[in-house]
Amino acid sequence: MPLKHTHPSLSRFFLTYINCFLLIVSFAPVTSSSQGYTDENISLAQGLSQSTVFTLSQDSKGFIWAGTQDGLNKYDGLEFKTYYNIPFDSSSLSSAHVTSMLHDSRGRFWIGTANHGLNLYIPEKDKFKSFVSKTGSKNTLLSNTIHIIYEGPGGTIWLGSGNGLQRIITGSDANGNNTVEFETVFRDTSRTAFFAISTIYENTNGEVWIGTYRGLLKLSFQNNDAFLPEGGIIYTTNDGLNSDLVMAFQRDPEGNYWIGTGKGLCVLNGKSNKIKQIPFPKSSHLITMGEVNNFCISSDGTLWIASGRGLYTLSAEEVKNVFDKTPELHLFRYKTKQINSGALCIREDKISKGIMWVGTGASGIIKLNSDKGKNIYTNHLRDVLQSAFVFSIAKDKEGIVWIGTTDGLVRFDKSKNDYRLFQSSPHRDKGLRSDYITNIKIDKNDQLWIGTQKGLYRVKKRNSDKPGFEITTLFSKSQELIIRDLAFDKNGDLIVVLPGRVFHLAINTVISTPIVQAITEGNKLPPGFSYMSALVDASNKLWLGTTKGLYIYNASSNGQGFDISESLFYEHRESDTNSLRCHTINEIFQDSEGRTWLCTPNGFIKAELNGNRMSFRNYSTVDGLKNNAVYGVLENPQDGALWMSTNGGLSKFDPATSKFSNFDIHDGLQSNEFNGGAFFRAPDNEFFFGGVDGYSSFYPSEILEDTVAPRVYITGFSLTGEQNTPMQIGESKRIELKYNQNSFNINFIALQYSNPSQNKYAYRLEGFQKEWTKNDHGNQINFSQLPPGEYSFQVIGCNSDGVVSAKADTLSIIIHPPFWNTIWFYVLIALFISLVAWLLHAYLLRIKLRQLEEIEIIRKETAADFHDELGHKLTTISWFGEILKKKIGPDQKELRPHLDRIIDTAGGLYHTMRDMVWAMDPGQDSMKDLYRQIQEFGESLFDQTGVEFKATQLNGEFTGLSIPLTQKRHVLLIFKEAMHNSFKHAQSKQVKLDLFRENNHITIKLEDNGRGFNLNWTETGNGLKNVKKRADAIGGKLNIVSTNSGTMLDL
Repeated sequence: MPLKHTHPSLSRFFLTYINCFLLIVSFAPVTSSSQGYTDENISLAQGLSQSTVFTLSQDSKGFIWAGTQDGLNKYDGLEFKTYYNIPFDSSSLSSAHVTSMLHDSRGRFWIGTANHGLNLYIPEKDKFKSFVSKTGSKNTLLSNTIHIIYEGPGGTIWLGSGNGLQRIITGSDANGNNTVEFETVFRDTSRTAFFAISTIYENTNGEVWIGTYRGLLKLSFQNNDAFLPEGGIIYTTNDGLNSDLVMAFQRDPEGNYWIGTGKGLCVLNGKSNKIKQIPFPKSSHLITMGEVNNFCISSDGTLWIASGRGLYTLSAEEVKNVFDKTPELHLFRYKTKQINSGALCIREDKISKGIMWVGTGASGIIKLNSDKGKNIYTNHLRDVLQSAFVFSIAKDKEGIVWIGTTDGLVRFDKSKNDYRLFQSSPHRDKGLRSDYITNIKIDKNDQLWIGTQKGLYRVKKRNSDKPGFEITTLFSKSQELIIRDLAFDKNGDLIVVLPGRVFHLAINTVISTPIVQAITEGNKLPPGFSYMSALVDASNKLWLGTTKGLYIYNASSNGQGFDISESLFYEHRESDTNSLRCHTINEIFQDSEGRTWLCTPNGFIKAELNGNRMSFRNYSTVDGLKNNAVYGVLENPQDGALWMSTNGGLSKFDPATSKFSNFDIHDGLQSNEFNGGAFFRAPDNEFFFGGVDGYSSFYPSEILEDTVAPRVYITGFSLTGEQNTPMQIGESKRIELKYNQNSFNINFIALQYSNPSQNKYAYRLEGFQKEWTKNDHGNQINFSQLPPGEYSFQVIGCNSDGVVSAKADTLSIIIHPPFWNTIWFYVLIALFISLVAWLLHAYLLRIKLRQLEEIEIIRKETAADFHDELGHKLTTISWFGEILKKKIGPDQKELRPHLDRIIDTAGGLYHTMRDMVWAMDPGQDSMKDLYRQIQEFGESLFDQTGVEFKATQLNGEFTGLSIPLTQKRHVLLIFKEAMHNSFKHAQSKQVKLDLFRENNHITIKLEDNGRGFNLNWTETGNGLKNVKKRADAIGGKLNIVSTNSGTMLDL
């Protein structure tokens, strides 16, 4: 195909499609190599958006990214998330046709597309920023079709397109925003497709190798400036390349360069610069052109070659000696039949070294899982059988493996890769009479015994092409019988188990003796009954497993055979958890410690017999068993571990710790489903297990556990219920929810790709639970109706071998309470209640004040009425008293003193009434009013007595000072009493009254200049006592000082 007539952006992809199509219509290659890897096809059925995978990459977390013709796919080992272009959404992928990808050393993810430029993934937003070529702009893309994105050892990111070579320059603008520019190193100005770049490689010394559509270009850089192509070195077919179309380039540890072209493979000697062509194996079945699309050197030094013809390998040794001896490429033969297309790209997994990821032209992604850590040999018997259902297996002392299948007996010499199939013969007396081989045993005399659906055979000549199958007669007319099981007794003779009978067979004389039978009259078995398995234990007891339970017979007293007159019988009883877990016993095994184990269709059982008392310990998937259908068990004498075959793979069991380790098809097993009777331990301790697709064998000591801890990440968060809304988890790993968003799902994944479906998890939600909860079924957990609060979700994972992740991934979840449960709401409610209480208080206070005002009005009016009425009455009394004094005669003059007393009493009562009315008057409640009242009393008392009475004039500050009713009356009476005493007893010439304020106290002072009195002598006087008692009643401080020159009283 003349490339100069093909658009540079389409030629490589068109060539790939042609080659993939040609490979699909071709026959399978004759020679191949696939041993050591298990392949898994991951394509449309698993969620891949499109089956043509141009490019593969793995990010720093471990997620696998696949660029296809229709979508960018993110894979976590279980499912895909696909990104497409969304019309009118500038933050979506610019095109679903992805041609190249790079996860650079700074964690950035670059995606090149066909015809729609370059994209930069923004992980915190799960969005993209796109860059396209703009005519007339500086520092723009040369082309919108990006063939290759490559990062050199110094961190330089190179872009190769159909129009030349560029470097990505990143920085920031004046505002701190990130900027991306594209520096053109050189461009194709001739439009001859010379600089249509397909691959780039940079050495540490600054050399840059560029694969173009017209040859291999080597550039040298000084001060970041490239020598022009004219000054560089160009390798073409003239220099030894088999094609000028250079599509892949790889440097090996020896310093040589491997070159993939449109017609095959070349290698450039790093010292001599000579080129050597490496031919593809010749095959009449392959008609593809054989272009090499991609290289990868795995951690073990293997060179992987992705080509249109398929996937090829060269060992590290072959790579090292390539110039000494031309190696033969090894075509990798996939075990998965659906894979039939060429390989476009290949990568080694960053987490689990040894796992290879292959992008194909029409079969999606292929994961190659290395079996090297497991060292399991699997033989599907494809060279001899269409399908191999293996029901028995053994290996003899010569190393020959005998495999019993449903289609005959296979003899396999592994050292010679030689197979021989023996099937039933039409001549019934010269060979096998059934192709269904149920049992194979090798006795102590090295004789091979074959149990079938139609009898028991002894093999005469094992190594002969005609081994001779001698049928054994167990009893009269019993040749064509189903052989359920073969076991050995303590002497090495056979215990032969048939559905309805059990026999003892002497291996030397081939004489059989019946032991027990379940045949009833009419030569029939009880409904549903069959003998299944047998064991003669270390104490010479015979254990028989049936479809109805377990029988145990003691040895005969004479040491010959077994006493069948009595037996111990155990069965499954639904209501008794201490009974057998299952009716049917597939196999019975006794280990080197004398422990007896039962394999059943519903679990693994340890049977402990003490005298006639039996106890059972049941194990199931709940305890870690791979699957409850257990067929057979073998013991490793080196560590005592038990290996058992199940319907879910193999389980390794440690009796000391009761811990299970599980293995399945991803570890290299023939299948996850095994068969009963197909298990064997060879004298060299090689284990054999057969199943529905051949058999697997291994040495237990060589089985290495996968020690790579998975990386666990929380991948999704979505609300459940009617909302059912996914939410983006940002870099802050923090989710805030409303109170009614309290039911949600959390998705997580353990990135360990050896056997991702067997990765298990444990989680806890701090703030809701303290303990870790196992989650062995799936990678999602649901929480419902959580109360408001702050939570921390943590998840850890472990791989299929139980290795736990180094650290947990964490997500903070905050569920905000409803507004009525928040502090600010409580504060507002408190303020509201306080306001209401204050308003209520103010309202009640106003009512109270109004009532008090009314009372005061009534009191004032009452006082006035009382004053007027009582004053009138007292005046009338005094007036009538005066009239009577004038009218009495001389003979009645003794009445005059009484009338004077009546008149005086009425006058005194009048003044007392005035004081009481004054005290009740609310308008007279200030200190100034009180002082004026005392002052008026003094002026009235001392008027025309010769005593000078003086009162200090007050300022306005006392007007606003009120005094309670009870206090002002006591104060008034205290000073009236003091003035009376001064008037009667002091003989003073001057009395002075004063009121002042000092240190927040109000003081009223009364002093005279009369003769004093002895305070101690008058201590018992009623007047002074009353004064002090009134002062104490109002909480006042009374001070009295009396001398010969006068007396002073202050309150």
